[in-house]
Amino acid sequence: MYIFIISPYTDPDEDVINQRALEADIYVGELTRQGKVCYSAISSMHHLLHVLELPGTWKYWRTHCEVMMKQASEVHVLCLDGWEQSEGVMAEIEIAKIFNKKVTYVKKNGKK
Repeated sequence: MYIFIISPYTDPDEDVINQRALEADIYVGELTRQGKVCYSAISSMHHLLHVLELPGTWKYWRTHCEVMMKQASEVHVLCLDGWEQSEGVMAEIEIAKIFNKKVTYVKKNGKK
């Protein structure tokens, strides 16, 4: 079983972006500690954006996320502040539905 994790990322405030990345990292860590296999593009790629000057836009990451999500057994949406306004989150939820993935919404405190 492999869980693909969706969460908001882009924001005009760099501190918000960094906090969102940290919260995605923490959630990935919690699932990993429980013995679950999971993937978050934000946790996996956030550090590379500055090192390699990669774009942080949904348009750039869409194909990457689609390929990774297609292999997942289920999808978790990490409902951080701004998730409902996030273009990427909304698009990934639609992709999950197209792929017939079970979608679980996870509140900020980690509860489903």
